[in-house]
Amino acid sequence: MNSQNTDIRARQVEQRLDVVFPRANYLTHIDDTRRLAYIETPKVACTSIKKFMMDQYVGGSFPLENKSLVHNRTVSPLKQLSELPTDEALAIYDEGFRRFSFVRNPFSRLLSGYLDKLVNNEYERNRHLPLMGFEPGSHPTLLDFLERLAQKPDARRDIHFTTQSSLLMVGCVDYAFIGRFEGFQQDFLQMQNLLYGIKHTSQSYEDFGKHHASNANEKLAQYYGPREVEMVCEIYHADFEFFGYSKDLACSGTREAPVDLWTIAP
Repeated sequence: MNSQNTDIRARQVEQRLDVVFPRANYLTHIDDTRRLAYIETPKVACTSIKKFMMDQYVGGSFPLENKSLVHNRTVSPLKQLSELPTDEALAIYDEGFRRFSFVRNPFSRLLSGYLDKLVNNEYERNRHLPLMGFEPGSHPTLLDFLERLAQKPDARRDIHFTTQSSLLMVGCVDYAFIGRFEGFQQDFLQMQNLLYGIKHTSQSYEDFGKHHASNANEKLAQYYGPREVEMVCEIYHADFEFFGYSKDLACSGTREAPVDLWTIAP
């Protein structure tokens, strides 16, 4: 596919979905045999979901030399928008495909991203510090990080800190299923039944992603004070609204009602 056709496809996807094409290209995982598309929300069990999809796509256990390669799109057997002609790429978001995703309470998702990218992993911290305008070797507090994050337009934030409503293109794309991280085990099985026709599974994918786990839900009180709570409510107000999450920090680990798909439909 020549570069001119690639540019045309990217422009049409961006115009149709009000999204930056490289971001949509990375986050859209396509099972073209089942006409399914997973729109990824980072820090929301995406490691487990992608490995499940890979295995289903190849009809067995898709081999990975290490677990981190599950995020490498050049390794994944699942298709990307960039591999498809323009009409087929746009069709991913039409009635002929069923789309799904998972969402998470903004308090725990933000903290999970902060711990993973700014605290627990030195390589990731060194990579993110200059992106957020921090001095090399610094250790910004959660409040420091939120203050910098608030200054960045949502479209320019790293995908781990972009609003889920933006990543899921709320108002432009509809979904067959949106599960919740807070009830992942139950919702993951429900997704498998609804979209793959799998009623019983002998393999658990939840443990596959635990090398990434930061146990953010257990650390909320340690990191959040009144100002941090206020800022997350401001930065992620659309996520609280569209996905029905409580702005009460004490309720952040509570399993909410299923996402009302009508509230996010185009």
